[in-house]
Amino acid sequence: DILDFSFADADNGIAIVGDRGDISRSSPGYFASPLNAPVELTHDGGEHWQEVSPFGPADPPPFSRVQAIAALDSSHFLMILNHPQVEDAFVITSDGGRTWKVIHQRDDETNRDSAKQVFVHDGEYWAFGTQLLNRQSRGGYTAGMTRHSKDGETWLAGTSSDRDSGVCNQEGCYLW
Repeated sequence: DILDFSFADADNGIAIVGDRGDISRSSPGYFASPLNAPVELTHDGGEHWQEVSPFGPADPPPFSRVQAIAALDSSHFLMILNHPQVEDAFVITSDGGRTWKVIHQRDDETNRDSAKQVFVHDGEYWAFGTQLLNRQSRGGYTAGMTRHSKDGETWLAGTSSDRDSGVCNQEGCYLW
């Protein structure tokens, strides 16, 4: 089964495949793939798919779930991978899937970002999720956040909240 997919154009796409019975929710409203679900790329409109792994056999990943995927163009693809209870990281390629690079989200003494979803809009990746703010003060609090990037490596702040609330509500999400 194709669990999630994203196409940059008629030829270039990325998909998470697996058994729908194993889908879980990592947190309310957010999809998480089955454990170790394969990710596949196509460069011919879906005629042929090739499984990709961002990690080599000598470097096993700590990440066990694919949180989200996006195709920016024929060379740039992104996955958000989840290491339960530890972090969600962006994993990107700029060479059509031949090599991959882990981009850690902000995680410092006071703040932590946790993007859970990603899509492409106007030639940029847009990610949204939550941020943990002021961790040094009684554990801090969560607030909604968005980030955007032209390449998946450098992320800029979109709309964020500075209090216990989200950027999404029953009417939709405010991303820019």
